[in-house]
Amino acid sequence: MKRFLIFSLAAIFASSLFAQNVLPQTFLGLTIGKTPKSEVSSILKSQGFELVAQEDVNATTAQYIFSGTYKHEGVEFHTIVTSFLSDTLFIFCLQDSCGADRVAEVSGTLQTNLEKKYGRLETADSTLLFMMLKDSADRCGVETWSRMDEHTMLISIKSEAKVTCMYVDWDLYFNMMMKSLMQLSEALNDLPDYKEENKVYGVAGVKFGDDMATVRRVIAAKSLKLDVTEMIN
Repeated sequence: MKRFLIFSLAAIFASSLFAQNVLPQTFLGLTIGKTPKSEVSSILKSQGFELVAQEDVNATTAQYIFSGTYKHEGVEFHTIVTSFLSDTLFIFCLQDSCGADRVAEVSGTLQTNLEKKYGRLETADSTLLFMMLKDSADRCGVETWSRMDEHTMLISIKSEAKVTCMYVDWDLYFNMMMKSLMQLSEALNDLPDYKEENKVYGVAGVKFGDDMATVRRVIAAKSLKLDVTEMIN
């Protein structure tokens, strides 16, 4: 039963490993899944970008925000949000705070170009990472769109006055999740034999019998401790 649980969770994380690899992974000299955190600031600063915010969440996660101009898929973005797992670039996120009067026009340009290039790819809607982000997006009342290939997720977000386009390294996320699952498996194998007084009614803040929305909300707040608020609002 324990092994079935682990493999079932792995299947959720690994949704669609056979899609063709067509999404870009390198931007401004940075490659998601490869470029170390120590090189990101110097590479972007050398191209005129300014580091405006830096947050090292813990030993394995961090987020750096840069200001500057970068034209991508027909849209001029003025903010770059870089997120890290295990000191490696995990998410490359582009944002433009274009104002409510222009957000429809800018978002329309972005979506037209993304659909033309990547619309035939499988959506990433069923992946755990996108579910977590979409829960946050839904609470903020913003629109999301996603596609994925063998190694990368592409997610675009439209809010009241901001347009966001992000690329996520799927391999790095999957490997991190598998490592966590292995640690969970080892912990389960070390559990003592069942006794009624040790009965468990929930895990990680989730109670058995909770509905899907509640589970997503609770897990999203804990998973990897990555703050996606900056990428949505």
